[in-house]
Amino acid sequence: MLELSAPSSHLYPGALCRVEEGALADGPVVMLFADGSRTGGRLAGSQLQLMPYETRAGTAIPARLWQIDTQTMRIAARLR
Repeated sequence: MLELSAPSSHLYPGALCRVEEGALADGPVVMLFADGSRTGGRLAGSQLQLMPYETRAGTAIPARLWQIDTQTMRIAARLR
């Protein structure tokens, strides 16, 4: 399973993610956020779908669909 980390408690266009474990390939993903929160999701090509989660501060983040540049691992846009 692919494990990614984010530089903040949430994603945003321009955020640079990092591969922590696993090979960059389509399939299940675990996203680890800088505040210690985490969520599951799925990578399909250049689309990263994340499930809802709660930040360490208690903010509810809904499910999101992101476009990610898989060469640089930078979030390009929020699709949904």
